[in-house]
Amino acid sequence: MQNTIKITSLNSTVLEIELLDILSNIDTPEKYKWSILWLEAMAKDEDFPMLDFEKKVNESKNGQFTSSQNLIELGEACTQIIEILLIADMDRNKLKRYESDSEMKKSCQYCIELVDSSFWEITSKDENFLLKLRAKFDLVRSS
Repeated sequence: MQNTIKITSLNSTVLEIELLDILSNIDTPEKYKWSILWLEAMAKDEDFPMLDFEKKVNESKNGQFTSSQNLIELGEACTQIIEILLIADMDRNKLKRYESDSEMKKSCQYCIELVDSSFWEITSKDENFLLKLRAKFDLVRSS
């Protein structure tokens, strides 16, 4: 069974919870296959081709396959992630673009989305992960 939570900010219009804050609560993220389905971000390094990478991700057939380590590096390389949609599962065949969000959320072990730097919406079958997030962040609501 999957559950969805929404994490918002208490004191700011820009959410201060970063990708690394979310990923650090997953036990052994390296055992999952990951795909970035959508990305809008600003890189710390002016020479990093962020616009090219965003285009590659956003126009890809099934997202940009990646590892948990590469996601950590992406989080460290960005001054701000504005929007991101990640999915993960042990079965790589589940990492694709779905017809609907509900189908995607039912199929994948993790669906992690940051919307307009305003809130995280996270759906997972991993109840331990969701419990950690609820305990760690002030404004967590179940959807």
